[in-house]
Amino acid sequence: MLEGASRICIAETMASRELVVLRGPANRVRHQARRWLEGSEDTLWVGEPGDGRVLPRQVRSLLGQARDAVVLELFSGLDLELLAQVEGMVRGGGRLILLEPEEPTPDATLAVEPFRIEDVSVRAASRLRALMPARPTLAPIRVVRADRGTDEQARLVDRLVARWTGERSRTAVIADRGRGKSSALGLAIASLDRPVTVSGPSPDAVREVLRFGGPHARFVPLDALLDATNASHLVIDEAAQIDVPTLRRIVLAHPEAHLTWASTARGYEGTGAGWVQRFLRWLGEQGPFELLSLERPIRWSQGDALERWVREALLFDALPAHLASLVLGESTRTVRHVMRDELRDPALLTQVYGLLMHAHHRTSPGDLGRLLDAPNLALHVVFEEAPEGPRVVGVNLVAHEGALSRERSHALATQRIRGHVLPDTLVSHGGNLDAGTLRMIRSVRIATHPDRQRHGIARLLTEHVHRHYAADLFGTVFGATDELVAFRQALGYQVIRLGSAAGARSGEPSVVMVRPVSDDARALSEALRADLSRNLPLQLRLLIAESAPLAPPLERALADALPEPPPLSPTEQRARLAHYLESGQTFEAAASVLHAFACARRQDFARLEPMDATLLEARVIELASWREAAQRAGLSVAQAQRRLRIAFRALQREWAILDLNQ
Repeated sequence: MLEGASRICIAETMASRELVVLRGPANRVRHQARRWLEGSEDTLWVGEPGDGRVLPRQVRSLLGQARDAVVLELFSGLDLELLAQVEGMVRGGGRLILLEPEEPTPDATLAVEPFRIEDVSVRAASRLRALMPARPTLAPIRVVRADRGTDEQARLVDRLVARWTGERSRTAVIADRGRGKSSALGLAIASLDRPVTVSGPSPDAVREVLRFGGPHARFVPLDALLDATNASHLVIDEAAQIDVPTLRRIVLAHPEAHLTWASTARGYEGTGAGWVQRFLRWLGEQGPFELLSLERPIRWSQGDALERWVREALLFDALPAHLASLVLGESTRTVRHVMRDELRDPALLTQVYGLLMHAHHRTSPGDLGRLLDAPNLALHVVFEEAPEGPRVVGVNLVAHEGALSRERSHALATQRIRGHVLPDTLVSHGGNLDAGTLRMIRSVRIATHPDRQRHGIARLLTEHVHRHYAADLFGTVFGATDELVAFRQALGYQVIRLGSAAGARSGEPSVVMVRPVSDDARALSEALRADLSRNLPLQLRLLIAESAPLAPPLERALADALPEPPPLSPTEQRARLAHYLESGQTFEAAASVLHAFACARRQDFARLEPMDATLLEARVIELASWREAAQRAGLSVAQAQRRLRIAFRALQREWAILDLNQ
């Protein structure tokens, strides 16, 4: 139970849905699919561009919608996240039609340098094929629409109306896909005699709420909620698609409102389980709220075969191993590198993924595919012996990064290379062009069984990884907390970078920590730590402006470990300014140099475009938030972030012209 939440389960059925799998050449199975769509009045076809098909990247904006049938093309490889998204969009009686090649195709997005497509496995696709039910008999689609819902949904509507007609309330609604939460929100709105503000990732994402809410439901974009005066009634649907910092700011901007949030708790909506693990926990710390849930499906039948297959295939119900039979202190622990083929064992895969899913708010169905197939990832596991066999009590998923050619490393200054998070940070943000040539091991996820926390499992895993690889440096990126920073510091890691804003999923700024091994890595780490020491005072002020201040213990943990930086020479200052102008480095990563340069050339602002002068004054001199600086310059935040670099280039040109004329 989340702290601060009282729980009421608003705990009928409709037609079952069908899964159809068609295999063969693309044109042939597309033609076959049209026969299986007979009777569908509303079809979504996801695939390659052309012929009315929706691109995979566009599906997330359609979450919350319901269709008679969905066709999903898998010719470019299996995307488990996409499969999870589209399954929940099929109405009862409808069909999900998968179009596949004869043999599973590797997912090309997993072939990160130096690996090639031939190195990507198809374990995830093969596993799904083994679990697929028999194809149904060809017949017209017969969808049953139940716009008025069920008794269970009606009880939820009554409860929402009661909450909204009383004193100020805060309510969260959680339901798996197809449980009718969006229509219930709309029906509750329609029952009121007053307008209700509705918001979400987009108007399409909250279409069902608006449809059932009628004239009382008024859509307002998320950005407008941050500027608006306190609303009396505010409903936000598909909340897990919204970053946690924005959700928090909305709460603070509307302290007297009836606030209601709704979403699923699965990990494919955008921020994954971060909505539950981060936002709702934070909400409980602000005061009591009521947690409502819908248990029975409304769009399809109870025990629906398609939902059952997806839950099994994507391990939605995976949990950490049961440890009740183990006696702590008498069991034997072993830690080893688990080869990917070992995950063909369903029990081992379920324990590993269940532990990752339980421990990390970021874990999503796409991570299951990467765990099984990505050649740049490796898995290390702590086992504890039990009478019924070894049990997984710790997991560390690591990525091989770096070892790039000098040319490819330099390219990181202006472009991203998939799968190389640490090199991107060190080159683009840190300004060291050769950093990507170093061999790096990044800890992607580390998780300890909830019944074995604070028993040295994470330390055992980390030290094992250090011994296992010959790397120039080990590193990790995570949402900053003083406890996690202290844990890594105790293992020889150093903070080299602080993120510029609260993370979308964690709600906390990220930190980059490295454990240098080679001489080159040590020199790089010390240089980056000196830069962080110069930038940290300004970064802390900027985080406050962005409503994401660091907790005092974390601020102390970062500051106390940093060296006193030597002053930069004029040549070094010019080099850092040039790197910012010509690379993808953020303003915050070079804040001290850019702030000093702008202050020194403030008299030249009058020669710039008014927009540029305003942006420099607000963001760089006054250290206002991006939102405030953008508004003063008449721009969106994204436009302001791009424009600031242009403004600095213009300021540099004015400086050069004045120097030539003197």
